[in-house]
Amino acid sequence: MKRSIFLFSIVIILMYTEKSYSDYYLGPYLSIAAGQMTHKSSSQQVYNNYIIGGGGIFQTSIHRKGLYNYRLNIGFEKVFMPHASYWGTDYRDTVRGNFINTISYSVYKKRNYDIWIGPSIGFHILWGNNYTSDRKSFLNGISLIGYSVLPYILTENINYGNFGHFIFSFAPEIGIDINPTDLLIVSLESGLRVGVHLPIYKSYSYGRLYRYEGFFNLSFLFRISKEENA
Repeated sequence: MKRSIFLFSIVIILMYTEKSYSDYYLGPYLSIAAGQMTHKSSSQQVYNNYIIGGGGIFQTSIHRKGLYNYRLNIGFEKVFMPHASYWGTDYRDTVRGNFINTISYSVYKKRNYDIWIGPSIGFHILWGNNYTSDRKSFLNGISLIGYSVLPYILTENINYGNFGHFIFSFAPEIGIDINPTDLLIVSLESGLRVGVHLPIYKSYSYGRLYRYEGFFNLSFLFRISKEENA
């Protein structure tokens, strides 16, 4: 039985290979995203995220009619968490590296454009510095023209540290590829990404950290090679 399944698999692969062809594309992409990162330990803390970045994208067609494509995004993003200071910590130097794999399936294809959907699986590294503020204030009484003025004297100690997270993410995506020429694809894609953080430096009381974000990518893909098997 196992031998029959193996032989059948070989036949299917040979049939597919005979009819397959590949176009190889390479180019830059830009990305923007917004979402939230939630930290659950003894209490729940929510950090708003605003993200901008870019990198390089590689795409190859894996079907003669272009019904399936594989694309790989490798890049870096700057992560802004403007409201994190509400929880007493500033994450101003946060950066994220991305390694994102997407399989797209064409749902509506014409000569000059292609609308597609598909899943993406991402592997990310988030790292940066955190600054924790320890503020103390006291009253200092001053007599001025018969009135008592009590200004607050503020002292602040800033504690410095660093952090790093591995992130595994999944996202359903929808996109459109526009072909103004045979050598160029202008690609627009959007989706909703959910991810789980695995901290590199973890304490027993760390709790759980996960995220979700909506994103939008703009890519310019230039054909670098074409292979076809008749």
